[in-house]
Amino acid sequence: MNELFGTLGYSILRVRIDEDKQWDDELSNAKKALKLNAKVFATPWTAPADMKDNKQDKHGPLSSNQYSNYADYLKSFVDYFKNNGAPLYAISIINEPDFALEAPYNTMSFTTDQMKNFLKNFAGRIKSGSNIKIMAPESYGSATDMNDAILNDPQSAAAVDIDAMHGYGFIMKPQPSVIKSGKQFWMTEHCIDAGDFNSVMKIAEQIHNSL
Repeated sequence: MNELFGTLGYSILRVRIDEDKQWDDELSNAKKALKLNAKVFATPWTAPADMKDNKQDKHGPLSSNQYSNYADYLKSFVDYFKNNGAPLYAISIINEPDFALEAPYNTMSFTTDQMKNFLKNFAGRIKSGSNIKIMAPESYGSATDMNDAILNDPQSAAAVDIDAMHGYGFIMKPQPSVIKSGKQFWMTEHCIDAGDFNSVMKIAEQIHNSL
């Protein structure tokens, strides 16, 4: 951690919201990063299985009668970190909702309308009692339809503090809806599954071009 946020100069740590509420390891990481003046934000890969239609960690949407409970679940993570000395800078609604039906890892799908509805009605509940910022949609990256729809709706746009996407398959080009919104725009995940020099330089080039 000292090398990442000290020697190498990293300034942001992303922590995972474990759906089984095993949060102590990430809490420890967050505390270490905060001591080194980093910002910490959190992302869930899925809701707890009992909140989903398919009752599984992989795939499947949030049940329509569980929106309020899911907001309370995210709020409980915010409060847990805050009450244990690691206040979060931001929290994401979900990881890669537009890739959830294809991904081999734990996921939860949100359609564009579902995401907009959740933001409009429940983002405020997650933020209550804290200065945390709401991050969305953290989409896979190659499609911008969900992002544009959120930002072009005044109510859902007002609920988002940080507009976030991932860099996979992403064509580096201006994002008019983001520019118009005036919001912070973060690429919150990008990687290449290889450690050789050429691959590392390729991802460095992609990050540079994004900036």
